Amino acid sequence: MKKVQSIDLGSNQLEGPLPPEIGEKLGACLQCLILPQNALSGELPPSFSNLTHLRGKRKQGRSEFILIKK
Repeated sequence: MKKVQSIDLGSNQLEGPLPPEIGEKLGACLQCLILPQNALSGELPPSFSNLTHLRGKRKQGRSEFILIKK
């Protein structure tokens, strides 16, 4: 069974907070999460600590949020 390693949801007009299910369900397998050009808000959910293969970059104002493998 293959595991999700990369998700690109850039420019999808997403709004509000990031769902905690990303960290809960994808855990250590996700290596790249790309979410720029959306209207995301709020803090990272605590479950994002489960995403052990990611490091993040967030730029306010441009709604850019990119997480990539360490």
